Amino acid sequence: MSVTEITIGMPLYNNASTLNRAISSIRAQTYTHWKLVISDDGSTDETNSILNNINDPRVEIFRQPKNLYFKNFNFVLKKANTPYFSWLAGDDYWKSNFLEKTVQYLNKHQKCTLISPKCSFEDEGGVFQNISSGTYPIIGDKDERIAKYLKNPSDNSRMYGLFRTECLKKSMPNKIFHAWDWSLCARNLQYGEHHELNEILLYREKTLSQNYVKSIERDEVSLLTRYFPVMRCSLDIIRSGVKPSRTVLVSLVYINIFKHWEYIKVKNTFLNRLLTPLYWRLLRLLNSLHY
Repeated sequence: MSVTEITIGMPLYNNASTLNRAISSIRAQTYTHWKLVISDDGSTDETNSILNNINDPRVEIFRQPKNLYFKNFNFVLKKANTPYFSWLAGDDYWKSNFLEKTVQYLNKHQKCTLISPKCSFEDEGGVFQNISSGTYPIIGDKDERIAKYLKNPSDNSRMYGLFRTECLKKSMPNKIFHAWDWSLCARNLQYGEHHELNEILLYREKTLSQNYVKSIERDEVSLLTRYFPVMRCSLDIIRSGVKPSRTVLVSLVYINIFKHWEYIKVKNTFLNRLLTPLYWRLLRLLNSLHY
């Protein structure tokens, strides 16, 4: 009897237009020793009707009585009792050999806690936009890994690669804040390296850039944390046990200034004009301290 090695977690919210594509991409995998945990976060579209038509013993479906948002990602992870785990969003999909290639890689590379294939971004119509810059490999000692990641989390598509479940569960934040997924990946780098497969196996829907500010204002209620949107993420990383070495602290300061500047470009044009020269100098200085 084959042993299930991979749990796929699918947190859903109003994904009816793309859900069949996502599930079909899982069922089409050449590697078949998986189980799928779906958690519908109170969808108001036709998601529920699609889920009602699923008849597969490898698929477990949960319907949340209220919207969990970030905690829905944690909910499906907690259901995993397999060596490996991957999230697949309801609006994303895989090439048919995603699981086969990623599980083979983790089986051979014990220092690696996450293997991410290259990722192609598409718009809502499935039209190619660009290749993700957020799956690049991160190797070296622990401090080097964490500092390198924090300096450039990019779009963080690495989060949708294949993890070692035990390390991932130890990395998961237990509170909601903006950029919680950055904290997750930084914390995960305590336990090993992140590698990249030089092949496009993951396809994600492109998030509109204007949604960035909306997500900050959804996640952060105070003016201070909105103007410094990765402040709570940074504190969570330090409190989790990540050693605040010089290189890590420099990266944290760098990303906090950069994201603060990015936010005021949209929300406060006066401050942006006043502070931009200072920010350029600070970021150049911090960048030089990495080397």
